[in-house]
Amino acid sequence: MIASLLQAAAPLATAVLAQSNWARMGDRFSGRGGAYHSTDWTLIAGAAVAVGLLVWGLSVAGSRRFDWASRPSPRRLFARLCRTHGLVHGERRLLVELAGYAQADSPAELFLRPELFQPGCLPPELRDRETEVRELAAILFVEPGGKG
Repeated sequence: MIASLLQAAAPLATAVLAQSNWARMGDRFSGRGGAYHSTDWTLIAGAAVAVGLLVWGLSVAGSRRFDWASRPSPRRLFARLCRTHGLVHGERRLLVELAGYAQADSPAELFLRPELFQPGCLPPELRDRETEVRELAAILFVEPGGKG
């Protein structure tokens, strides 16, 4: 019975509270019209500085990433050349070894020096791998009109 009375009184209580709140709604306004206090200006300035720092930080990070990617790198060049020619890990390792024996500045240099793949130019340590070196030379230095 009490529960049914509470259910019946709930809409009436809500209406009374809403009406009293409606009547007092303007009591909190000071009447100064939308003047900003120093606290408001501090928050606005802080938000503007934070947004500015965020934009600056993102632009610096983006430009550094771009600079890093555009900087010449012998290691990246070698990796791209190997990928372009479809070389597997063993062939890449052989190129690195051959570059070491040839005292090349970078293994990528071997892509421009076919004379290093000649049997007479191979160091004694790579003579037993002469067949692999010849096959690698055939991949890298294809005759014009040949497959490649």
